[in-house]
Amino acid sequence: MRRPARPSGTFPCLTAFSLPTAWLKTASRRASWPSCDVISEREEFLLREFQKLLEDERLLEPDKNVVVVAAPVGWETYKRYHVYVCKANRSFGRASYLAFYGGGEIKPIVPVMLKSQETVEFVRGQSGEIGKMVDKLLDEATRPADDPRWHHGGVQTFAPGEIAKIVLLSKPDDRGTIKLPQSVKNDKKSASGKSVALTQWQTYVSLPKLQAAKATSELD
Repeated sequence: MRRPARPSGTFPCLTAFSLPTAWLKTASRRASWPSCDVISEREEFLLREFQKLLEDERLLEPDKNVVVVAAPVGWETYKRYHVYVCKANRSFGRASYLAFYGGGEIKPIVPVMLKSQETVEFVRGQSGEIGKMVDKLLDEATRPADDPRWHHGGVQTFAPGEIAKIVLLSKPDDRGTIKLPQSVKNDKKSASGKSVALTQWQTYVSLPKLQAAKATSELD
């Protein structure tokens, strides 16, 4: 009887540090492997613990855990209210941090996303931190429901009854907020060599690369 073949393909950048991740990604296929070729539950546990150690020591290639949003108005709103308000149910993947892109650069303050709610109606009297934020925004940055303008003086405005996603962000001087050495200038070019925006919606980058970069070309 012929032995089943191992899954084909190779692991990119298969180093000592990426080996646990590679093993764990293929462990889910082990039902088709012969018993002598699979890792035991104990081995899988040890590999996961080893991977966690490497992650804690920042020895693994970091995930792209920063979402960069194209939001010059959002940046000014964040500085005043420490919040990001956007379209309801907008996904930010597995990102933990939110960075703002506008004026040809990624801004130097990168807050932590503390709490979010996918769908929020702008009505007063809701409970919790997000409810308090809604009250504050309606008190200080409200606009008539029939007013099509969504910002004033560079800061977002909010109409009673509108629906949005709300993300509470760490303050610029909070311990968890990342302070970059400088703004990261956008030097992205089109195929013809013309300057283009880094993003017109959102993109993802790794935090260590963002902290080290001076230009967006260093984030790839």
